[in-house]
Amino acid sequence: MRKDDRIDFAELVKQCLAGDEKAWRRLTLRVTPMIFGMCNKMRLSSDEKYEVFGQVMLILVQNLARLRKPDKLLTYVGTIARNEALAVIGGPGPEDISTPEIIERLYGSRNLTPEEIFGSVSRIQAVTKAMALLPEKCFKLLWALFFDSDRPSYKEISKRLGIPVQSIGPTRKRCFKRLLNILKRNKLI
Repeated sequence: MRKDDRIDFAELVKQCLAGDEKAWRRLTLRVTPMIFGMCNKMRLSSDEKYEVFGQVMLILVQNLARLRKPDKLLTYVGTIARNEALAVIGGPGPEDISTPEIIERLYGSRNLTPEEIFGSVSRIQAVTKAMALLPEKCFKLLWALFFDSDRPSYKEISKRLGIPVQSIGPTRKRCFKRLLNILKRNKLI
C-alpha cells in the first residue's frame, strides 16, 4: 500500500466535523463493511441489517465530536455495531453475549467453545478493520463482490467501477494480497 492510500481517520473525523460532505461519504464508505459484516455474522435479515446500519450511523453522527481518539474510529464503530445488532436480535446487553439463545442465533446448532466464538468474532473484526484501510479501488471491488446486497454480476461491477470484466478476477486476487499484507502489518492476524 502506498503511503497516500492510507486512511488517517483522525483527519477524516476532523473534516467531517468541519462539515465536509465528501469526508462524510468517505467515512461512511469505510465503516459500512464493518457494520454489515457484524450483521452478517449475527445472521440478521436484510431489514435488520439496515436498521442496525441506520442506528450505528445515527449514534456516530451524534457522538463524532466526543470521540477522544478519532484514530480508533473503527474500534468504536465495531463496538456500536455489535451492541446494536445484539439489541435487534433481542439478546442481552453487551455484558452477556454467551447465553444459549445468542449462541444458537449466531452459530446455529454447532456446539462451539467460547474460544471458537471469540476467535471467529475477532477474525471478522480484523478483516473489516483491514478492509477500511485498503485503497479505494480495492475497497470498492471487494465491497461489490462480497458485501453488496444486490449481488451485482461481473458485468455490472465492470460498468460501475470501470474495470474490464476479464480483469476482475486478477484485480480481486491483488486486492486480497493487499488485504493480507494489511492484516499482517497491523498484527490483526
